[in-house]
Amino acid sequence: MYEGWEASRLPSQGESLNMPGMTYDQRTESTGPQVKDEAAGSAEVQALRERIARLEDENRLLRLCARFEGPAPGEALGSLLPEIIAPASDAPLVYAYVSDMQTHELLFVNRSLTMAVGAWQGRKCYELLQGRDTPCPFCTSGRLQRNPERPVVWEWRNPRLGRWFRCIDRCIHWPDGRPVRYELAVDITDMREAQEDLLRFRAALDASAEAIFLVDLEEGRFLDVNSGACTMLGYDRDTLLGLGLCGIRRSMAADGCRQILDSIAAGAVLENVETVYLHRDGTFVPVEVGARLVDRVGGPRLAIMVARDVSEKRKARRAMEVRYLYEHVLSSCARELLSRSCSESTLVGVLGALRQGAGACRAYIFENYEDAEGRLCCSQRYESSAPGVRPELDNPALQNIIYASEAPNWLHELRKGRAVVGPVADQPLPERDVLQAQGIRSLLVLPIFARGVWCGFVGFDDTRTERTWQGGDILFLQTASEILGAALERHRAEAELAASHQRAEEASRAKSVFLANMSHEIRTPLNAIIGLTELTLQEPISQGVGENLRGVLHSAEALLAVVNDLLDLSRVESGRLHLESVEFSPSRLARGVVRLMTHVADRKGLDFELYIARDVPPTVTGDPARLRQVLLNLVGNALKFTDEGGVSLTVTPCICSTDTGGGILKGGNGGVRGLRFTVTDTGIGIPPDRQACIFESFVQADESTARRFGGTGLGLAISRRLVEMMGGRLELRSEPGKGSEFWCDVPFASEGAARDGICEVACVATPDAPSGTGRRPEGRGAGDRRLEAAPLRILVVESDPLCRRAMVKSLGRRGHAVTALSALSEAAEVLVAERHDAVVVEATPGAWAFCESLRQGGYGANRAALPLVFICDGDTFLPESVEPLAAPHALLSRPVKGRALCEAVEHLAGADAGQPASERVALPEDVPLLQPGALLLTAPDAQMRFVRQVPSLRESLWSAMDRGSRVELASLAHLLRHEAEGIGALRLQVLAERLEDRVRIGATEDARPVFMLLADALNQLEHDLRKLVPALSED
Repeated sequence: MYEGWEASRLPSQGESLNMPGMTYDQRTESTGPQVKDEAAGSAEVQALRERIARLEDENRLLRLCARFEGPAPGEALGSLLPEIIAPASDAPLVYAYVSDMQTHELLFVNRSLTMAVGAWQGRKCYELLQGRDTPCPFCTSGRLQRNPERPVVWEWRNPRLGRWFRCIDRCIHWPDGRPVRYELAVDITDMREAQEDLLRFRAALDASAEAIFLVDLEEGRFLDVNSGACTMLGYDRDTLLGLGLCGIRRSMAADGCRQILDSIAAGAVLENVETVYLHRDGTFVPVEVGARLVDRVGGPRLAIMVARDVSEKRKARRAMEVRYLYEHVLSSCARELLSRSCSESTLVGVLGALRQGAGACRAYIFENYEDAEGRLCCSQRYESSAPGVRPELDNPALQNIIYASEAPNWLHELRKGRAVVGPVADQPLPERDVLQAQGIRSLLVLPIFARGVWCGFVGFDDTRTERTWQGGDILFLQTASEILGAALERHRAEAELAASHQRAEEASRAKSVFLANMSHEIRTPLNAIIGLTELTLQEPISQGVGENLRGVLHSAEALLAVVNDLLDLSRVESGRLHLESVEFSPSRLARGVVRLMTHVADRKGLDFELYIARDVPPTVTGDPARLRQVLLNLVGNALKFTDEGGVSLTVTPCICSTDTGGGILKGGNGGVRGLRFTVTDTGIGIPPDRQACIFESFVQADESTARRFGGTGLGLAISRRLVEMMGGRLELRSEPGKGSEFWCDVPFASEGAARDGICEVACVATPDAPSGTGRRPEGRGAGDRRLEAAPLRILVVESDPLCRRAMVKSLGRRGHAVTALSALSEAAEVLVAERHDAVVVEATPGAWAFCESLRQGGYGANRAALPLVFICDGDTFLPESVEPLAAPHALLSRPVKGRALCEAVEHLAGADAGQPASERVALPEDVPLLQPGALLLTAPDAQMRFVRQVPSLRESLWSAMDRGSRVELASLAHLLRHEAEGIGALRLQVLAERLEDRVRIGATEDARPVFMLLADALNQLEHDLRKLVPALSED
């Protein structure tokens, strides 16, 4: 192989390119290849025409050049030159040139080569054709000089032109007598590509697993087949070619084959037609056949047929059908046994379905038992027979069979969980005699186990043939036997449970009836004790006796509460408690509950808040007394188990679920048909593993809570049962150490549409922190503290009396003078008559008109810049007319806490006229960085954990501040306040609390001064802790 040349095998002299179904002798010189008229205009046919024309030109030129390779005897080479050079000068597929053998100078180049390489005069052949500076190492001039009579013939691919050529080099004499090299190169690129395409196509055909046939549609014979066809039918290629289409379809007459061939010749296309071909061994091979006409140029009409062996596909389809049948039967049997009791009719129906699914003649169930002598026996209990098959249910030979003497082999196999399967003729004695007497030819018997105990067997007989039971059949029926065992066990368990349940119900009814009947006898002495004690306490008695009597009265009231709970529970369980259906106001009921429990919150120093949504209906129909009892239980528990923080009661509309049995969805008039009452506390919480059982009678979350907090554990049990009687549900969420949330969804029939207005907020109790270690530090933003400046005069306009009372109480405790009004119509006279420092007003449509009048000086020129605090819902925003107010203003969303209200008012009203509110910060200079003794009182682990959290907290705070995220900044400030409180960092705690308040009532930029102070305090605290604590300095 010469360097830089790609050569291939040289065809023998006169060899031409042959393609199946096409010969070059049929070429028409004038018009080119002939094709079908209907395809004459297609681009594909036109391309095919052009390619065949090029191939024929190449073939013709090769035949002409073959004479040049070796002249016939007696034919002078010189006489051939004009015949060869003349056509070569014009043929586009022939490149010809003459070069000097010594100097390699080009003496002649034909037109085709000139067009390909350009100007050639005075050029060397290796320069022009190869782009070389020196002669080619594979140059043929030397070979021609050594043997001038012998031409050099070779094929190569010119890399510069990117084409394949057949080259013929000969030594001839130039007119001046010197020997020169004459090269004639025929472009055979299309021929080579056609050969390669045929080779690739042949390889692809033989690699295919499908059988591919090239069929002559006129004679029905195979012109070609691939290896897949030979493998599929078991023939060698020559034998298969001799059979033809009718030879492999002997099940079809010759007329049928002819009809198929004619339909394909007419243009019909066969796709996925299922048929069978004959294998060499005489078996039939199921196939899917596709066939279509070959669009070709001239010659006989051909078709390509592709056959795919679908034996495995048919097996898989059959297996899938059987599996689907089995699964359908099993699911139907399981559904039948689960949805209905295991009666005789149910079991017989299930046996019938299993018999049909297995294709058996008879199916039956035998049950095991022990006779009077303790021997293991069995008897047939249930049976299902196919039509025409004699039943054996009444056969006395199948009753009271003793395993040891009459079926010892079955006893041995079935007890170990193995199946008895096969023809009856193969069964051992004595079982074979019993089976043959029933006409059984083959059978399958499977044991039935319940709770791991063998309790019987299920059998399937075939009285027609000696059937071979397949693995799928056995697996299917084994699953069925397991289902039957579970059903029989469930039947026994249901019977035992029913009997036990009946006994328990009788005992419960007797207890409940007894307690209900004893109500009078139990209450009478307690009422006497309480009444007489109260009378005695009203008389002049000594202090010691009074203390004793008050102890008696307290104990009697506690005992009466327990008795009432017991009697309520007994009446609920016995069905003697009946609910009323009267119209009442849920808002008024909730306020009443709060008023009753406010003194408990005040005594413990807890925040106690009530939230009522604006779309709570004014009246509903239900049992207010029992609902009040539920809420008092929930609120009482929340206050009982909460020592710090607070408790809240929220009333909102809801859609009650219908799965409770009594839920009422929204009615057609759009009124809300259900209410959710939510009680939230910050108490001790309930562990997750105890949350489900606390609704049981006489159960509390922990035994220690009963000793610490008291109680019988009946309140929640009664509350849930009362809520369920109302058609609702009572649920909870809780986390130990963080508090609990109980809510009950109760359906009501509302008497009117939801009222319009603003959500009600009633901060009923926000007492001063009790004295002692639990007291918060003094200073702005640090709990219940006094103003550092003079008290303010504040006008509060609130329509709800409870909300108004809460605002007045919260502002009054801060030392402010408050004027409270119920309507804006009264505000004009008050504002004109008296000076006020701020106005707190509901965000109602009337408030917008009030703000507009205030802005235009309707209440005096000096009132235009009066600070305003709007109390609005979460989705309520100021209209455009309010935004241009020169006066500072703030938005507070309901529910409003007292501390947030005070901070907002003080923040706005304490502003200087020329200083923005965002720049006024009261520095807590009197608050130390660390509480005295904090390093000794707090655990080192807490200090180390805090210092390690400082970098991430600092980064998160700055990120939230830069992005202006109020929610994230408030959450981080809240977290930092609790962390600072845990290690005694007073200044950081105060600043974090103040930052949280600021971002909740205004923009983040308004809180930037406080944020900067907090960042400095955080850095200073980190530095001091690392310096003061040795373990932290090493970290």
